Amino acid sequence: MNKRVVIIGGGAGGMTAATQIKRQDPEIQVTVIDKGSYVSWAGCPTPYYIAGKIDEASVVHNDPAYFKKERDIDVLIDHAVERIDFDNKKLIVHGDTVDGDYSYDTLILSTGAKAVVPEIKGLRATDGSFHQGIFVLRHVEDAFTIKKYIDTCGCKNGVIIGAGFIGLEMAESLNHLGMKIDIVEMADSILPMLGTGEQRKRIIDTLKKHDVGLHLSTTITEIISTNGTVTEAVLSDGTLLHTDFLLISIGVRPDLSLLERSGYTPPDGMLIINERMETGIPDVYALGDMVWTKHLLTGKPFYAPFGDVADKQGLILGGIIAGDSLEFPGVIGSAATAVFDWQIAVTGLTLRQARDNGFDADETNIKSLHRIIGFEGTIPGLVNVVYERATYRVLGASIVAQSAAAQFIDQFAIAITYGLTIEQLFKVDYAYSPSTSVVWNPILAAYRKVFNR
Repeated sequence: MNKRVVIIGGGAGGMTAATQIKRQDPEIQVTVIDKGSYVSWAGCPTPYYIAGKIDEASVVHNDPAYFKKERDIDVLIDHAVERIDFDNKKLIVHGDTVDGDYSYDTLILSTGAKAVVPEIKGLRATDGSFHQGIFVLRHVEDAFTIKKYIDTCGCKNGVIIGAGFIGLEMAESLNHLGMKIDIVEMADSILPMLGTGEQRKRIIDTLKKHDVGLHLSTTITEIISTNGTVTEAVLSDGTLLHTDFLLISIGVRPDLSLLERSGYTPPDGMLIINERMETGIPDVYALGDMVWTKHLLTGKPFYAPFGDVADKQGLILGGIIAGDSLEFPGVIGSAATAVFDWQIAVTGLTLRQARDNGFDADETNIKSLHRIIGFEGTIPGLVNVVYERATYRVLGASIVAQSAAAQFIDQFAIAITYGLTIEQLFKVDYAYSPSTSVVWNPILAAYRKVFNR
């Protein structure tokens, strides 16, 4: 009998692993089980779907019928895995097609993450559910629910708890729909992964420009609802915000509930995978937002709940299951977003992180352009580069710019991954075009600043 691979979770990483296994070895039996109604979905674009800027096909790519017809992958949606019997290599599943035991030879866990939800007075109804108008945005099903509500509620005011990437992207999306938005953030600033306060100020200023309220060093102490629908949020400084929509967006954590129900608790509560994405449980692998991987610079466990990381892990793990000697080495924390007028991209360590991890590090701050200044409306981007003093090895970078932020940060990410120095980067022959780049791009500008050339 051919080997049976079962994947629990049909998000980006799970479906990429499934398709790669079948691409490399069509004889392997692959089944994907998901408790939700959708697979092959993307979480990162959901704020733009809610805003009406992209359609449903951009967030749900294919349905179960497609994977059966085109890939010979069995996909069981609306099937809940109650627990895993690791000793006997079987799952206890509840659903219409399968209701009972389901065996596996190899198991891949891809159960994702769950939203962090604080305890706030008035957040929940007596049955434990959120009052109407209160949401989290973690799954594509959350996006569908939010969009349906926004399209029908006539909402005019919204409150977002948390000023991370999703919180800021949703602020822009809801602003695009004509809502007055307030962001409540318990920290004293935003985006700590940026290297400078000047970079953060640029984002804060653009929020003000677009009439988005930003309440720093503040929490919500009480949520008030009328007839079961959210109407007001009371802040710790006494401010009362009128709202008919509230989004909790303070972060995510790995969803380990299935493992816990199965009698397995990872050490320190972190499911840490090795380079072959093994969990330490025989014949059980894991990937995506539920796992911790290694940071390439520090060697420490690092949590990277990003779609591109899950996809890459899925591609590599699919090859491993099919017999390849591939490895997933780790990550360096590369990420990007855009908020109104500005693109944001980061990679590696900030100066403080570098020093906290034992590096003798320094930084340089430069202004750089994505095209020559003669084009109307062109504003220099703000670039921070962190490097090792003795060797000038690149350790981190962050950019806030009008355009090409991710493209420039990717070049720094390559340098960090392969241990390149600022001097080595200077030797690269870069492309130049007055309308899409400049003679002294951020990398070359950093070299001139560091070496006073």
